[in-house]
Amino acid sequence: MIQFATRVLLMAAPLVATWACKEPSSSSTAATPATTAALRWGGDAEGDDEAAPFATRRQRKNTVVQALRHLRHLSQQLREAPNGWEPIFSMAEHGAIEFADAREWCMGFLQAVDLQPDAWGSVWQEATLQPLLVLGGGLEGHAPDAAAAHEADDPAVCDKLSRAVPDAVLHLLAQPSR
Repeated sequence: MIQFATRVLLMAAPLVATWACKEPSSSSTAATPATTAALRWGGDAEGDDEAAPFATRRQRKNTVVQALRHLRHLSQQLREAPNGWEPIFSMAEHGAIEFADAREWCMGFLQAVDLQPDAWGSVWQEATLQPLLVLGGGLEGHAPDAAAAHEADDPAVCDKLSRAVPDAVLHLLAQPSR
């Protein structure tokens, strides 16, 4: 069952993707899910004094606090004013024309979804969510149409799909909890 808070955390996962990729050190013995998660998400593993991937533990703590503040703000905004939510996408200019490019955002979003793929059920079959899948490269068992993925290389097509992504995410948010 996907709770609201879990959905918000998964939607904000691209925020922490840059610092949440530390693999367990080779000195770890019998890596359990708990110790692996502690190392990956910046927790303190037993006997591990390093603050990696940060320079200091204080920097790690400050980053975690900022990420949690962002998550709290995002949760509040999605609950109280979802139509005001605007994810930050790359923008490209071609002369006077501006194109949105949500591919990186969608890839990060789908990486977060892939943390708990079973929790999402069959929701990915819905046409409303295809921009997420096409721009993000798909999920296991939910690959985007090859022709659509190829067409997304056209800046105008990518722009159109990118501008549909916020509505797709809000559609996901509106789904009943499973």
